[in-house]
Amino acid sequence: MLPREAVRGASRFRHLLWISLLLTAVSAMACGGEEPERQVDVEPSLNLPESTPVGQPLELAYSWAPGPDFSPPSDDYHVFVHLIDQEGTILLQDDHFPPLPTSQWSPGEEVSYSRWLYPPADLRPDYIDFYVGLYDDDGRIAVKSEGEWNGRPSVHRLYVRADDVAGLPVTFEGWFDEEIVATTGDRWTWMERKAVAAFGNPRGPAILHLRAHSPVVEIGGPQIVRLSIGEVEIASIEVTDQTSFEERIEVPAEALGDGDWVEVTIEVDKWFKPTEIDPASSDTRELGLQVFGLYLAPDTTR
Repeated sequence: MLPREAVRGASRFRHLLWISLLLTAVSAMACGGEEPERQVDVEPSLNLPESTPVGQPLELAYSWAPGPDFSPPSDDYHVFVHLIDQEGTILLQDDHFPPLPTSQWSPGEEVSYSRWLYPPADLRPDYIDFYVGLYDDDGRIAVKSEGEWNGRPSVHRLYVRADDVAGLPVTFEGWFDEEIVATTGDRWTWMERKAVAAFGNPRGPAILHLRAHSPVVEIGGPQIVRLSIGEVEIASIEVTDQTSFEERIEVPAEALGDGDWVEVTIEVDKWFKPTEIDPASSDTRELGLQVFGLYLAPDTTR
């Protein structure tokens, strides 16, 4: 048999354990059955215009303001970015690590950087809400937003001008049909060795956005991509590897001419036929460049 003191001690232990479990249960109910969110004293903001044309590339200018109670983490936080339409559906995401890791952030020292995002041309909600925050392997983290703690703060609402499509290309010649991956929504258009695309004239300095993939493996080496408007060459790009690339080409106003339309010609020095690469292929097209996106936007910085 246990000594009387041991029995009383065991009884007190069970009583304290029961109280602890009860308090834990009450706390869990108060938090909706979840553990309270961890809090990091930093406030995010996003610099964007009030509205945007359909399909125009977006330069997301992020700012993070660590407060006096901010403590750099030992492991770096991820940034999450959710673009939500008026129905609450996530349209796009841009999760990333900041260029300056969060482990190197300091209280009172604002961290700013920019990233480009390319909405699909068929993405035409009334508006887009941007939700920006932090997370790590243990889950989402509450940050400051308008003086309150929030695990998923909304930092900007961007209206979409559905009738403004001047920056989207109208293809004239040298393009094959668009291809779409049903499972991912990825889409692209292959061009021949030479292709022409027309845009509405922005009548001022502009930036031509090109996102593409060069078949350097299939053609056996680097590829030269030249872009021109009329007789004026606006860019010559040497592509040396098979990773997709992004180019933002400054176009002076005088190169655009006075017409309502601007025709951009794209030429490559090398191309290939799938049937010459794979004998089992029945694709006899001459493929020059795999293009994911083209957009001619006014240059608001000049």
